[in-house]
Formats: sequence, C-alpha cells, structure tokens
Amino acid sequence: MAWKQLGGGHFERTVTDHGKTLNIRHISISPDGKTLTEVMELNRPDGTKSTTTTVYARTSGSGQNLEGVWEAQTLHSDTPFRLSIQDLGGMLKATTGSGTTLDLTFDGKPVGVTGPGVISGTTTAGKIISDRAIEIDNARLGTPTSTATWTLSPDGRTLTSSTLGLGPDATKGPSVSVYLKQ
Repeated sequence: MAWKQLGGGHFERTVTDHGKTLNIRHISISPDGKTLTEVMELNRPDGTKSTTTTVYARTSGSGQNLEGVWEAQTLHSDTPFRLSIQDLGGMLKATTGSGTTLDLTFDGKPVGVTGPGVISGTTTAGKIISDRAIEIDNARLGTPTSTATWTLSPDGRTLTSSTLGLGPDATKGPSVSVYLKQ
C-alpha cells in the first residue's frame, strides 16, 4: 500500500499485490474542509474495472488534512455490489464481486479474510443468532473493527446487513445494506 499527498487536500492510495495494482483511491477534501470525496478504482479479478464514488461529511476535525471523523453521505458505483453465499455444511462461504472471501465457521474462532485489497491480519468470526440471522465479528490483528448482523427475510428473498464500526472514531450508527436474491 502506498500513500501520496498530492497537495491542496488531495491524496492517493494505491494497493498492489506482487506488482499488480488492485485498486487506487483518489481522495479530495473540499476547500472548506467539510466534505471528502473518495473515488475508488478497482481492478476486478475478472479483468474488468469498477469505480465507486463515496462522499463523506466531516463530523469532527478541521482543515485540509485527513484527520477527523468522516461520515458517509452518498455512495455510487458503476458496478452492482454482489454477494454470493454458499452453504458448505456447517459453514458459509461468502464471496463479494470484488473477490473478497469470508469463511464463516460459527465456532467462534476467527478465520482469515482473503481477496484483493484485504489488509493482512483481517479476520472474521461467525455466530448463529437464529434460523434467519447471524452475527459476524470482524477484527484486524486481534483488535475488533466491526460487528455485522445479517438477517434473511421470512421469504428468503432479501438479506439485510447491518454493520456497526467499533473503536473511538467509529460512526455511532450502523451502515445498512440490502441485497435482493437473484
């Protein structure tokens, strides 16, 4: 991972793996320091590219630096986010369209998360809450980073993921994603 400060509230982060660029984040802070716009260019495993733009509002801190707390306001992607879940008898394998894979074993033991752009030391552990809900605890190097609850609708057609970031600078409310079965 390489960071560049380009000046004037502009930054760039490039993630590579063995010389291959996985993604580039272009970050710009508005002249008044209140808004951050992130454009993520992702090289997908199938050779296609995807661009996601997220606009954040600063909730603490000031100036043209990255320091502070930023809360997402809008997100737009040119590629629909896909989540594929397989039941492998006693465990679930969840794979995103970008190639990130979570193996959920439900025994409480953390399992490494794999895929392009995944920071080393990232783990996940699953816990069954009910016949239609699971909890997923995410960590990095043993430090909890977020907790997600995945809930399946009674008709089995809608999966709702509610994720709460952990840590002193995490936003106080959950991030909610809704997936429709294809």
